[in-house]
Amino acid sequence: MGPLLGSSTISQSPFLQSLPPSFQATSQRKHGRKKMAIMVSMQPENPNDTNFMKRRAFLLVGLSVFPILQSKARAVEDLMKGNPNIAKAEQVRQKRAPANPFLGFLNGVGIIGVGVLGALYALVQKEKASLNSTIESMKIKLNEKEATVAERMEEIRKVKEERDNLSNQLASANRALTGLQQDFQSEKTLAQSLREEIDHLKGVIAKEGEDKKALIRQNQGTVDILQRRIDQLGLDINKKEISIKNLNLSLSGKESEFRSLTSIYHQTKRDLAQANSVVEDLKEEICKIRKELELKKSSEIDLNTRLMLLVTEKDEIDKKFHVLHEEYDNLMSTSARRAASDAKLLSDKDHELNQLKGKLESYSNEASNNESLIAGLTGERDKLRTMMEKEANIVNNLRGELQITQETLEESRLEAADILKQLNQSNRSCEELTSEVSRIQAESEEVQKSLNQNLDEVKLSLKQRSDELVSIKEALMKTKQELLVMTDELKDAMEAREDLNKELLEVSKKSERTASDLKEEKRLVASLNKEVAELRERTSEDKDARGKLERDLQEAAKYLEEMNRKALTLSRELEIANSKCANLESEKDMLAKSLAEEKNFAKEVRENIEVAHKSLTDVHVEMENLEKRSEGLQVELATAKAEIETLKREARRGRGRGRK
Repeated sequence: MGPLLGSSTISQSPFLQSLPPSFQATSQRKHGRKKMAIMVSMQPENPNDTNFMKRRAFLLVGLSVFPILQSKARAVEDLMKGNPNIAKAEQVRQKRAPANPFLGFLNGVGIIGVGVLGALYALVQKEKASLNSTIESMKIKLNEKEATVAERMEEIRKVKEERDNLSNQLASANRALTGLQQDFQSEKTLAQSLREEIDHLKGVIAKEGEDKKALIRQNQGTVDILQRRIDQLGLDINKKEISIKNLNLSLSGKESEFRSLTSIYHQTKRDLAQANSVVEDLKEEICKIRKELELKKSSEIDLNTRLMLLVTEKDEIDKKFHVLHEEYDNLMSTSARRAASDAKLLSDKDHELNQLKGKLESYSNEASNNESLIAGLTGERDKLRTMMEKEANIVNNLRGELQITQETLEESRLEAADILKQLNQSNRSCEELTSEVSRIQAESEEVQKSLNQNLDEVKLSLKQRSDELVSIKEALMKTKQELLVMTDELKDAMEAREDLNKELLEVSKKSERTASDLKEEKRLVASLNKEVAELRERTSEDKDARGKLERDLQEAAKYLEEMNRKALTLSRELEIANSKCANLESEKDMLAKSLAEEKNFAKEVRENIEVAHKSLTDVHVEMENLEKRSEGLQVELATAKAEIETLKREARRGRGRGRK
């Protein structure tokens, strides 16, 4: 086959060079088509089909011969059509050139090729029919597979929907279970807290005495009744559990289980909501009662602290009052002592003045007796006048001092009139002293007159009385000193009086403060008495509230027992629901496995469909190629037939010419 192909391509060179370019172009196009057909035909459907390969080899051999035949036929046709130049050139070439020995071989090969091509065409038609039948069968199978795939896809979709529904149901059931578990745990914590509170309150109540023991004895009957009820409820629960087991055995299907779970969930949710509402109400009531008790306790503590503070303040105020009272008594005693000392001093001075008066009276008597001597003492009158003027100046000084003392005493009297009555007495005594001094002055004037009248008598007695006058001067000096001492003492008394006034003002202020404090204490005591009365009322109300609380606690204990029972039932129902959920999870795992298997099967089906589609596309491509080949073969057959006829005609003509 190799040399044949080589000869078919190489043998064209001497012959085709003499042909025109249009013929060469057409031959090149045909050669290109042939190459395309060869390249297409070199992609077999089944590499194991050796017969098909052999047939293709024959086809390729036949196709390699076609260009030669076509070129020959076209050359002959051109000659037959009457191109004079080409005919003449051909004749000249035939005459000049020797006869081609390859033409006979080509004619034989053409005849053989026509037979082979006819057989091959018949085989191709048969193969085409068989391929069409196989394609139709493949199409039918593909349609069936597509229908099965669509059914499987619908089944998978349904299974997915069921799986999604089941997953949603499981998720909702898991959520419900988690919610129930959380609610159950919250109820457990609430129950534990309530139990602790109940235990604490029971401990507090147990300390209150025999009344509560009597109440507990009374409640023992209710406890027995409750225990009987508990036993009855336990029996009922056992019966219900048996009935629930029977019902669970009789229940079939996931929908009924889901409905039962939802109904149980809703019932438990309602019960839990009711229980939570009741527990919250009880908590609120307990919190309110605790707050009220704490407020009352805090108010009692505040009142007790206020009472203690007031009592302590009252004690301190009493102590201060006693101290101030003692100080006031001491001040009064000191003032009385000072007044007594002043009175004594004044009485002593009065006594001295009385003595002086007595002396003056004796002197007057002596003057009256010594009138006879005054006449003899006129010479000494001037001296005595000077002396008397001096004494008058001294008396004037004494009068000024007395006036000053009177003014000070009047001021002290006006200031201390309401406080010290003894000072008034001292002022009166001072006034008496002033009146006495005025009397003494009047008497001294009378004495002067009498002395003027009886100077002569005085001159005689002056010598005798000079000593007495010296003594009188000494007495007057002493009285001056005593008056100075009295003025100092009066100044001290004024200072003491001012101090006493200040102290009295402070004492009055303190007394006013103590009076206001006492008034406030009285008010506080009245308010405290009112608060104590209110507290007593509140304590009575608290006792009533405690009784109510005890009753409420008993009811709460009963309700907690019921809640514990319900919690037990709920825990059992939760266990049942958990078992059902476990079953559902196992079913979910089974469904997941089945879904995985179906997914794998769907993947395999898809892969098979893809392979079938690929094979169909390959078959369609091959069909198109075969159709193109068949069209090309038909065209080539037509051209071959035409060329064969032309060759036959030429052969006949050649034979006729040979015969001629």
